[in-house]
Amino acid sequence: MQKGLSIFDLPQFARKNGFDGLEISDREIWYFDNNLLQRLSQKSSQNNCGLILDVNTDLSYSNENFRIQEINHVRRMIDFANKLNISLMRICLGGQFISIQKYMRKDRRLGTTVKRLKPSNKNIKNRVSKSFGSRFITRLAHYLRINTTSKIMNLEKKKVRAVDSLRDVIKDIDRYNIKIGIENHWGVSSRPEDIMEIIRVINSPYLGTCPDFTNFPKDVDPYEGLEMMAPKAVIVHAKCYGFDNNWEDKKVDFKRCLSIFKKAEYNGPITVEYEGGGDDLKNCGIARKLILNIFREKSYF
Repeated sequence: MQKGLSIFDLPQFARKNGFDGLEISDREIWYFDNNLLQRLSQKSSQNNCGLILDVNTDLSYSNENFRIQEINHVRRMIDFANKLNISLMRICLGGQFISIQKYMRKDRRLGTTVKRLKPSNKNIKNRVSKSFGSRFITRLAHYLRINTTSKIMNLEKKKVRAVDSLRDVIKDIDRYNIKIGIENHWGVSSRPEDIMEIIRVINSPYLGTCPDFTNFPKDVDPYEGLEMMAPKAVIVHAKCYGFDNNWEDKKVDFKRCLSIFKKAEYNGPITVEYEGGGDDLKNCGIARKLILNIFREKSYF
C-alpha cells in the first residue's frame, strides 16, 4: 500500500490501477462505527469497486468463553459486511499451535462496547498502517505455513468445535445472503480434505472454499489441494512472488494453478496477493494480466 493512502482512498486507487475490487481485513475495520462504515461503503460505490471481507478468527477454542467471543466477532463482521454491501467473506478456522487470533482478540475486546472514533484522516491512517503489519511478519507466517507439516494436536475435537461454531454463523449469512469461503490457512483448515469434510457436514449453499495457491503445508501437494477445493470455491487467492520476462512466477506455476480453476468452470473473484520483493503494484498488475489471459470471458480482480 502506498504511503499516505487511507482505507477510504483504496477503492479509487484499485480502480485506477485496473482492479475491479479489493479485499479488506477485519483488522482494518473492527473499530469502525456506523458513520465510518457508511463512508467506506460510499467510496466503494462511487468508484464501482467491489469489496471482500477477510475475517481472522479461531472457531476451535476448547475454552467455551473464548469460542463464543470468536463466534460473536464473526457475527459482528457479517453485520459489517451487510452494511458495506459485501456478499463474500473469507474465514480461517484457527486451531494452530501459535494462535495469531489470540493476540487479535486482546485488541478487539470482544463482548464490550467498541469505542466510537472520530473519522479523522490521521486516526484512520495510523490504524490502517499499523494493522496491515510489517512485511517481515507476513513472510514469516507464510514461511512457517509452507515449511511445517499439517499435524494438529486434538484435530478431531477442534474440527467438531469449528463445525459447531460455523453452524451458528451460517444462520447469519443465510439471513444476509452472504457467502463465506474457508481458506487453507493453518490449523483446522490446513489440509484440503478437512476443509471439504467440514463443508460437507455443514451442507450449506453459503459455505464454500477460498483456495490460496501457496498456503498448503509441506506435506500437501498444492496442485492436488487446489483441485480438491476448486469445485466449492467462492473466492480464489492468486498468491505470487514476482514474474520473469516469460510471465513465470518465481515460486508458483501460476498458469497451472489458474488452469485448475478454469477447468472447474470457476466464475468468482480472483484476488491477487503479492509477497515478493520489488515493486508490489507492478507485479500485481502482471498477475492481473495473466489472469485475464486465461479467463478471457470475464474481468476478475
